[in-house]
Order: sequence, then C-alpha cells, then structure tokens
Amino acid sequence: MDIPKYWAESEIDTLDSTGKRVVTSVWRWSDVSEAEAQSHANKAAAALTSRIEQGEPLQNKYAYGHYPVREEIISSHDDLGYVITRNLYGSFILNSEDVMFVDIDFAQSSNASLLKGIKGLFSRKKKAASEGSNETEAINQLKRWVDGDAKRGATVYRTYGGLRYMMTHQTYDPSGQETEQILEELRCDPSYRVLCKVQNSFRARLTPKPWRFGMDRIPVRYPYRNEEERESLAKWDRNYKEKLEQWRTCEYVMTVGNKEVPPEIAPVQTMHDQATKAYEPFPLA
Repeated sequence: MDIPKYWAESEIDTLDSTGKRVVTSVWRWSDVSEAEAQSHANKAAAALTSRIEQGEPLQNKYAYGHYPVREEIISSHDDLGYVITRNLYGSFILNSEDVMFVDIDFAQSSNASLLKGIKGLFSRKKKAASEGSNETEAINQLKRWVDGDAKRGATVYRTYGGLRYMMTHQTYDPSGQETEQILEELRCDPSYRVLCKVQNSFRARLTPKPWRFGMDRIPVRYPYRNEEERESLAKWDRNYKEKLEQWRTCEYVMTVGNKEVPPEIAPVQTMHDQATKAYEPFPLA
C-alpha cells in the first residue's frame, strides 16, 4: 500500500513570465521522516517555481490520479493487511492491501433538481424507482460474474449512493491487470478504479459523510499545523463520533456465490461490518 506516514509543504511566491504574481504550494511525502518529506517538497517547489517563471502553465491534476492521498493514519494493522485513515472531510477509511472492495455509484444529481409539492413527490418516486432498477441491474451483473467460476463469492452491501461489493473468496492485487478487468466488468466507479492503482490498495468508507447528518466537514486538513488546529480537530471529532452512533454507512443485502470465507479475509470483513454497522437498524449516511 502506498499510504505515506509523513507529509510536508513548501510554499511558492514568485512572478510568471508576464510579471503576474503566483502564490501556491506543493506537498510531498515520505515513509522515512518528516525531514525527508520536507526535502522532497522543497525540491518540487524549486522545480515548479522555475517552470512558472519560464511561462509554463500550472495544471490542475486530479489528486487521486497522480499522487498518494494525503490522509492521517489512524491505526495500522500489518498482521491483517489494512490501515485505517481519516479522509479530507473527516470520515474513517479502510485501506486494504488485498481484500477487494468494489464501489458502484448511482448518480445523485437529481437531488438538486427536486421541486416542491406534487412535482417534488413524483420526482422522488421516479428517482427511487430508477435507483431500484439500477441496483437490480448491478446485482445481476455481479451474479453473472460470480456464476462464471464456482469458486467466486461476494457480499453485497447497500450504501447511501449505490452498492458496495466485498470479494470473499480470495485476495487480489489492487494494481493488477486481473483486478482492473474485474472492476471494469462490474462497472465500478471510475474514480475508485484510478485510486486503487495509485494507492495500491482497496478502499471502503467505514463512517458516514458528516453533512449527511447535519455536520460540516472537518475544519482542518492533515497534517495539522499547530495546537490550535489539533484542538479544533478534537472538538469536531467528539461531535462527529457522538452523532454517528445513530447512523450506518452501509447495510448488508445478500451473499452471492461461494459462502466460504478464507481466514485471511474473515477478520477484515468482521471489522468492516462492525464499523459500518452493516447489520444494525440505522438509516444510511
């Protein structure tokens, strides 16, 4: 897994070839030390400064597609092959080195266009019917894939915006060609597929997105710069953990195919199901 332990920032304040001021920063990482991360950041900043001054345009690259994700490591479980991190809006994330999770995302854009009154009621009914159809189609696609080999087995979970599959019959290489083919065949979310390759791990969100139960996202970004930011994080975290007690991240739907779970996968599934409250009667968030 490519989940760096240390991050450092180097700021840029220079003039481009037209004399326009450019102020930005770059982040770099290290698994060795914060000092090494800072050295990498300084070198990257110097190179970028030179390019800006020579007139090269800055590019807004998709973070998941080019660099490791800058997240705080909450706990590492090397013996079980996973790491738990906190993402940029505050949710806890399971990062697994070889237990495959598949993210199926159904479009949520229609939420913003719902109108009031009768029109809104019919829109919601239409949206629910559409999502039900999408879910059935997706699960049928999974069943066809599982039926292609008697050894295959998967657990299906429903999420707020779609479905999540956990492959329970064997482990996989997150950046391998076989994995890429499976994720494509199952119509996995494209952004998730890119992230698996970049981070060399599979991901599954363990706790809800905060705005889904009335909270703002985390007010600071890792790494935390000072004691004030750490206190702000601690206050937000207490409130978040208190509220999420009444919500779940996914719910168990069904098991398809082979129901035998190997010992290297079973502990990860147990932890995932407990953390997400997959079998508890709470609303999804």
